[in-house]
Amino acid sequence: KILNVERLVQDALSLVKVSSRHKVSYHIDPEVAYVKGDQNKLRQVVTNLVSNAVKYSPQGGKISVDVKEFSSSEAIFSVSDDGVGIPEEQKERLFRKFSRIDNKESKEIRGAGLGLWICKEIVKAHGGKVWCESEVGKGSTFLFTLKKAMG
Repeated sequence: KILNVERLVQDALSLVKVSSRHKVSYHIDPEVAYVKGDQNKLRQVVTNLVSNAVKYSPQGGKISVDVKEFSSSEAIFSVSDDGVGIPEEQKERLFRKFSRIDNKESKEIRGAGLGLWICKEIVKAHGGKVWCESEVGKGSTFLFTLKKAMG
């Protein structure tokens, strides 16, 4: 199915409870206005990544969702925050089932540790991949690729 990326992102953002301390924005490159996939599942991925960004940046700050061209056939989605960040040695555990980041900042943050695993499974089922770039104390960016739908 062909999806309108802007509608997908807007729908996902409307489902996330954002505090007044956070400023959420998005930017979508016109080159990637449409992607192929399941609307509900992909909305779940974006919603999950944005709500994590809110959760793991308790001080607030900017959260941005960007969608641009990754290759001639793929779009790349990124969700960035100014949050606590993720230690390098914990990054590969992120997308495992029931895995949680273990540091003093995240101890108070509740969750089952299933969200990112579900995101990974959905993105994989769509033929994409998902990963994280992060710097402790500076924030994190979660990225995933999807097949573009040709105009």
